[in-house]
Amino acid sequence: MNWCAHKAGLERSYSLGARSWLRVGMQVTNPEPGDIVIFWRKDIKSWEGHVGIFTGFAGNNRIYCLGGNQGRQVSISARGRDKLLGFRRLRPNTEVRFPRKIIKKGSTGELVVLLQDTLKIMGFNVGTSDGVFGTKTEDALKEFQSTNENLKIDGVFNKNTREYAEAVLNGVASVKKFLQDIF
Repeated sequence: MNWCAHKAGLERSYSLGARSWLRVGMQVTNPEPGDIVIFWRKDIKSWEGHVGIFTGFAGNNRIYCLGGNQGRQVSISARGRDKLLGFRRLRPNTEVRFPRKIIKKGSTGELVVLLQDTLKIMGFNVGTSDGVFGTKTEDALKEFQSTNENLKIDGVFNKNTREYAEAVLNGVASVKKFLQDIF
């Protein structure tokens, strides 16, 4: 899994242990294909586990993932939800920079997908990254803007919001710390 994360330009655990992925990225409760899924093996309290790339659900009880060492090969297989330890969304391990374009409700395209993915990485729910800047994206962006008292909360991804998002993603600022400080 570390090799896959490295090749994708995402953070990694630097460990062979599946459970090490529980300390990487951001915990998510509504996973999307491409997120990391971690299962326990043998006993929930043991060190053993399995990690894969989430691909989807089958009903309420099965989770599909792409992984290695599944029947001695790389494959997509299903595991029981009762074995789930968690889902994680990995963050980029390189400096993030956005194009200098203002985007707002009604905008469409790859820049909107980048914004939607960024908001999800920072913990804001935009739903599916579909490239359409609609009400969910606008609401999530407003919620993000509200974490910085110097930003106008207008749901527009402008210069000031862009610079704050870059600072958060690049580790210069912390939304989580700001929220902890005020609550």
